[in-house]
Amino acid sequence: MQRDTTFGSSYYAPVATAVPGVYAGIGLYDLALLKALAADNAVSAAAEPVKTHVFASQDRVVQREAGFAYDIAMFSKRISSFEYGNGENIKGWWTGMGTGWLYDADQTQYMNGYWATVDMSRLPGTTTDRSGSGTPVPWKDYENVNDYAGGAELDGRYAAVGLDFAASGVTGSSLQAKKSWFLFGDKIVQAGSGIRSTDGVNVETIIENRKLNASGNNLLTVNGVAKPTTLGWSEAMPSVQWAHLAGSVPGADIGYWFPYAPTVYGLRETRSGIWSQINAGNTADTVSNHFLSLASYQGVSPATGAYSQVILPGRSAAQTAAFAANPTVEILERSSAATAARETALGLVGANFWQNAAKTVNVGGTAYLSSDRKASVLTRESGNDLAVSVADPTQTQTGAINIEINRAAVAAVAADAGVTVQQLSPTIKLAVDVAGSAGKSYVARFKYGSTASLGAVADAYVRDGTYANTNYGQTATLTIKNDGVGYARRAFLKFDLGAIAGTIVSARLVLAPSSVGQTTAMTHNAYLASSDSWGETTLSWNNAPAVGSLLGSWSVPAVGSTAQIDVTNQAAAALAGDKLLSIRVEAAANYGANGWVEYAARENGVTTAQPKLVVTYY
Repeated sequence: MQRDTTFGSSYYAPVATAVPGVYAGIGLYDLALLKALAADNAVSAAAEPVKTHVFASQDRVVQREAGFAYDIAMFSKRISSFEYGNGENIKGWWTGMGTGWLYDADQTQYMNGYWATVDMSRLPGTTTDRSGSGTPVPWKDYENVNDYAGGAELDGRYAAVGLDFAASGVTGSSLQAKKSWFLFGDKIVQAGSGIRSTDGVNVETIIENRKLNASGNNLLTVNGVAKPTTLGWSEAMPSVQWAHLAGSVPGADIGYWFPYAPTVYGLRETRSGIWSQINAGNTADTVSNHFLSLASYQGVSPATGAYSQVILPGRSAAQTAAFAANPTVEILERSSAATAARETALGLVGANFWQNAAKTVNVGGTAYLSSDRKASVLTRESGNDLAVSVADPTQTQTGAINIEINRAAVAAVAADAGVTVQQLSPTIKLAVDVAGSAGKSYVARFKYGSTASLGAVADAYVRDGTYANTNYGQTATLTIKNDGVGYARRAFLKFDLGAIAGTIVSARLVLAPSSVGQTTAMTHNAYLASSDSWGETTLSWNNAPAVGSLLGSWSVPAVGSTAQIDVTNQAAAALAGDKLLSIRVEAAANYGANGWVEYAARENGVTTAQPKLVVTYY
């Protein structure tokens, strides 16, 4: 109630009756309830929700953002383009064929005679040949001959939406087009492809058709140049990079950015209409309004027409110009196989796959996203997180849609029922069972790993016999040998995992031999040390921790190579405990007098050769 400024407008104003002082309108009982609610200090107004939702069973999409809302009207074999009956909605032909309704601070935009005066064959968002005339057949289902109408939503905020339409079942024309919307927060990305017609008429996409203020002089700025505000103005404006339309009220400005700088056709006009031409039971009174329309032409009988633009609700002319100079939106593809776009600031990529065939969308010239079936797909990368949403807008598929993303993940942290994660690397692959899904969005979430290379905080080797109390913690090598008394040597290493914040996915010990006594094959073993309470400068054979469980074995590599041992479970256990991991390394057998190996210690002057614990985590 507090936000609605339209009460008392000509649309909602109470209407005088034959009884002096008595008006028809909102009921007195209801009015009393509303006034009491408004006066109740215990009740506070809820904030406007920020949410985007694909209403798959209605072929509708609603986006709500701070300061505006946007509604996409589509049709399919399931939903008629419009409904006509009882003499109501006589000119509704195009209302469901991709119309986009933008609601902002101009709350009366669609009131005060809008429907009686707007050109119903040039509704905003539609790709139109202006066909459709006469009185429709009552209650006829004006269907799309194609099924594709819907999209994938993600995080309740973003969506990739597609409509593959043919006008033949509505107006009878040959016009067909593949239309996409990518709802990227405060940016409404529109792109079309595969636009074709054989009727010998001009096809155009209506970028805007906005009702203006009472004087019709809302300022239109194109590429920084103010256009005439006189009614009746029209112009073909080449190479348009951006445009801006001043709102009728504060907060109703709209910016437009054109990725391919097309020719844009502008028209400022006064239109008159009669309500009974819209609904037969209405009055025969004539009403008038002023409109500003913007359109891009796909030409007469186009074969492969396309368009793209980005709507920027609420932006000033300066803000629109700034966006055009440094856009965060990129159109990745407009073809008969796929339409795709990305938003770099939000890490979003959206794609509509139009065919039941393998298709890959590239980002930056490199393969990024693939699907083998018709699908709407939306991904978002944020830090180490990747989320992907997949939907079947046709609502007809009975098997799985196979998706591949050219990224490597360390873990799948969540997946809706029906999503099977097939692999995490070198690419992510998932199969989405959409049978009976009714257009629902399926979401899976992945983690990219952070990798830390931890140097040992302590290392030393020990020797038996007469050297059993000697400390070798300051040497540059860790000597390993299994031999008679006085000649046996083994090494200990300690790593501190305190810097790891998250869940460990993998951990491996990396040792680099600096010298090897013989070329005959030798095997070394790594064990968990029974204690972490040893010191590098005090460790000896006699006080060394006892041996624990075997962690792994390896064949000693040549100098210049490394030995790598998986210690994931032990590292995870250490992270959950005292954060310290102690490892004991020794030879598996007595390989004779030359059966020794020297691994680089942390004191070794070659940093890359020093022992490391390489940890991947999220």
